[in-house]
Amino acid sequence: MMRSHASPSGGPFKFEVILTGMAPADRFSLELSPSFSRLSIGQLMDRVFPGEDEARREIELMLDRVANPDLPEIFAVFLAVTEEWRQGRCLLTVFSGEDDEVELSNLASTFIEWPKGADENAAPIPLLKLHVEQVYRAVNYGARSEFWNDNEELLDWLRSMTILYFMDKYEEELPATPQHDDELVLSRLVYPLLEDGLVGESEEGSTLEISEEGRDYIGELLSETESYIDLYDHFNDTLMDPEIDSVEFGTGDGFDLRVQVYIAEGLDPVRTVFLLRLYDGTLDGSRWTWRADIQEEEFFDRVLEPVVNRYHVEEPLIDWVIDHWFAHLEEQQEEAREQESRKAVRRRVRRSLPES
Repeated sequence: MMRSHASPSGGPFKFEVILTGMAPADRFSLELSPSFSRLSIGQLMDRVFPGEDEARREIELMLDRVANPDLPEIFAVFLAVTEEWRQGRCLLTVFSGEDDEVELSNLASTFIEWPKGADENAAPIPLLKLHVEQVYRAVNYGARSEFWNDNEELLDWLRSMTILYFMDKYEEELPATPQHDDELVLSRLVYPLLEDGLVGESEEGSTLEISEEGRDYIGELLSETESYIDLYDHFNDTLMDPEIDSVEFGTGDGFDLRVQVYIAEGLDPVRTVFLLRLYDGTLDGSRWTWRADIQEEEFFDRVLEPVVNRYHVEEPLIDWVIDHWFAHLEEQQEEAREQESRKAVRRRVRRSLPES
């Protein structure tokens, strides 16, 4: 294909973008004015898939529904993806052509091309064609929050908790004195646990074991995790309709809003989700590979993906949902009290009746 650094005669160009996992027919397509070519790739994505309702409606009016009736639905998919990107919940890896990765800071005009085989003098419109891959990076997302200083601090904690989990559940033995390179790497990862007194040398001195302090700490973590389940697990199935002021829980058709509720309640979503994943046995799938797995940040990205890859509602709505839950809880408690009161009345009545 022949590459142009600007559309011909300052005219419009066609913008096509497809998301990894989408069928080729589901690519988004839109004709844009020359001003868009002067933006960076990142700015272009932000302008074509904006966060503001009014800007979104303006783009919707430009969609060619006759050529592709599915464009509004495809547009909605890209809106969701770019919103997660703006919130820092994912990264966007962008390719021009088959496998040429481009930076979001690159100028869009650099990648405007004439369609293959077209006559440059007669071609009606040049093309900017991109392929976007959405990449979730939960560790990076968590490390940028108020709860952690940086990636390494968060990874140290995640690795420590994973080591403690396998030492506790599967009685994994770690050498007190490493003999091989892989043991040396693991010894560096277990050091925070040693420093905090959660593990120590066994009586024989050849292996490490969980200390009494470590056992107490595991008990505290279990209590903490169970409190999260008791307080917030019902938000895993939430059906809402703000227009009729209705929220239902446990219908089987609702959305999982737990992570957003954790955030609204001031909890660290990474810590909360990771403890819940330990509790439900998610890490058991790495029973035989965990020593190598914990050395890779991508392993924890996969475990923690629910932190970033989740359904999202606007902040006022999440507060409204939480308020509805407390109202629902009060109704349940009041109903339970009334039932208990009725039972007590029946018991008194039965006691007052003469024996036959």
